[in-house]
This record gives sequence, structure tokens and C-alpha cells, in this order.
Amino acid sequence: MRKLFYYLRDAKNHPIITVALIELNDGTISRGVAICSKQEKSFTKEAGRTIAINRAEMAIEMKGSAMPIRTPRAIKRALECTGNLSEEFIFNFKSNLNPLLTPFEEELLARRGTDGTIKTEA
Repeated sequence: MRKLFYYLRDAKNHPIITVALIELNDGTISRGVAICSKQEKSFTKEAGRTIAINRAEMAIEMKGSAMPIRTPRAIKRALECTGNLSEEFIFNFKSNLNPLLTPFEEELLARRGTDGTIKTEA
């Protein structure tokens, strides 16, 4: 099993979305997403990683996707960071089993021996 993290940043280069990917030995992949709210004053990368990995693990345990990203505020924050992704790659769930991977995620998972935090301005 591998656990990978990366961040999507806003125009000011602040990490706004923490993404955790888990790849199981059988090839199953889950994604967990934590979106930092502008209302959060003490949100940290550590908190984002904890929330994102818990959500990725939830998708595996539930054997499915959950927690749709629905609120206009969360959607707006996500779009601030994913504006350069085509619509098919926009995250629809905070907890997702076997999601459609972005090209960057495909690249991350293709790297052998990658484990830990990987930062990007994707």
C-alpha cells in the first residue's frame, strides 16, 4: 500500500486543497480531499493531510464514494485551484473510490517507490 499527498494552490500560492491518494496492492485507488475554507483561521497542512487521508480510507472501507462536494462555497474554493483542469477531472467527492485520475495523479502513481508528501502547483 502507498499513501501520497499533494496540494492544489490558489493564485497566491497558498495550499487550499490537500489531496491524499491511497493505492492498495490489488490496484485499488482511493482519493480523499480536504478543502480549506476561508473561514478557517487555524487550518494547517497537517490538519489537511489528516482529513484527506481519513477520507481516502473511508472510501476503501465503504467500498464506494461519499461526501459530494455540493456547497457553493466549497465548489468556489475548488475551482480557484483547479481552473486549469478540464471539467472531467474536477473533484466531485471528498471521499472517492477508484476515481478518474488527473494526469498529475497518473504521473505520481507511475513513479516507483514514491511515498510521502509531494507538493505541486498543479
